[in-house]
Amino acid sequence: MVIRYVIKINSDEDIVSSLRTQNRHISEDVDWGKVSARVCYRRRARNDFECHPLLETPLVQCSRCPGYGDAKRICKNVSKRCAHYGGDHTGATCWA
Repeated sequence: MVIRYVIKINSDEDIVSSLRTQNRHISEDVDWGKVSARVCYRRRARNDFECHPLLETPLVQCSRCPGYGDAKRICKNVSKRCAHYGGDHTGATCWA
C-alpha cells in the first residue's frame, strides 16, 4: 500500500498508528493485535518536505464482500457485493 504526500517529519510509528486510528470505520472487524503493518521504505516526492511511504501489511480485502480480514474462499457473507463500489454484483463482472 502506498500512501502519498506524507510529511517527512512523521515517524514510521506515527504513520502506522494514524492508519489504525483514522480508519476505524473501514477496519472495524480487524483485530489490530494480530495484524502487523510496517513502513518498508519511503519514496521521494516532488516536494522536499513530503514522501510516499510504502507500507507492508497482511490486511486482506474480500472480493465477495467489501470487508477486510477474510478472503473469498472463507467468506460467510451470502450476498455478493462489488468491492469497487458496493453494487449487487461481483468484482469479476463489474463494468466500472
